[in-house]
Amino acid sequence: MRKDFLEETIWIIIYFSKHLKMQSKVITITEALEISKLSKLTLVSGSFDLLHPGHLHLLTSAKKLSPDTKLLVLVLDDENIKRRKGPNRPINPLKLRIEQLQGIKEVDYILPWTEKWEEIAKFVSTIKPDCFVAVKGDPGIENKQQIIENLGGKFITIPKLQGYSTTDLIKSFRSTTY
Repeated sequence: MRKDFLEETIWIIIYFSKHLKMQSKVITITEALEISKLSKLTLVSGSFDLLHPGHLHLLTSAKKLSPDTKLLVLVLDDENIKRRKGPNRPINPLKLRIEQLQGIKEVDYILPWTEKWEEIAKFVSTIKPDCFVAVKGDPGIENKQQIIENLGGKFITIPKLQGYSTTDLIKSFRSTTY
């Protein structure tokens, strides 16, 4: 993939996100705990590296499945992604991924996950979301399902939108010559 194309795309996204006067949806763990006491929550977690239609399908489906709840998106930080997916990931830094997620109307809150991946189960047990939504084929699906069902919540899988994954996009970019 052309480096100048990536850089140009990143600058366009940053420019518009700074000039569209979006109210921040980013919260801390402490704020998430407070919100969980006042609102029903639906939780989605992931890297959201190269935002694509599959991500949008997941987020819009999660909100449609539980419209009376607040959608909390737990987005992994760069170090967590590197540990899970390798040294060449993520493509987009956390700040950019958060800015992109803030533009999605179905997302109510975004929690950047900077703790160790293994701490997510403890966090989920503390906020006790009503629902955890994941895409069929998600590598952590069994853990997510077990955590939420142990809390008495619902676990919902949605079908993967075929033809869209960050890994496939990266492979496609690398095999394209300009």
